[in-house]
Order: sequence, then C-alpha cells, then structure tokens
Amino acid sequence: LELEDKTPAETPQTQPPHWHLNLSFDLERLGKITSRVELSHGKLQIRFLSQQTQSQQLIEQELPLLAQALAQTGLEL
Repeated sequence: LELEDKTPAETPQTQPPHWHLNLSFDLERLGKITSRVELSHGKLQIRFLSQQTQSQQLIEQELPLLAQALAQTGLEL
C-alpha cells in the first residue's frame, strides 16, 4: 500500500485534493493484481493490472458494479 498526496502545500483549502494510491495483491486464485487509484480535480480514476487473463476478465466483468457503487457515493469516474 502506497499513498501519495500530490496536493501542493500552498494550495488553498477550497481546491480539490490530488492524490494517488497504489495497491498490490498476490491472491491465491487470482494471482498478482496491482491497482492505481487517483483522485484529481474531483474525478476518480482506477486502473487494474493482472498477470492472468482469467483475473483480468473477472475484473473487467465487475467494473460496472464498482463504477455504480462509487457513483452512489458521489464520486465521478
């Protein structure tokens, strides 16, 4: 887990935050999966990378559900 706040220190509190988060998993059934989550200007961007084709297909299959859940919290993708 790696979190980096890229919001400049001199940025006024009224400016939206800018950060990214890197996650790495090594799951028994799915293998190694890495993810980068980035929030910039109020928009959330998520990228997934998997070494196994089956895992990548499963991630792609579940992305609409993730997008829906995040949208319900008010995040724009």
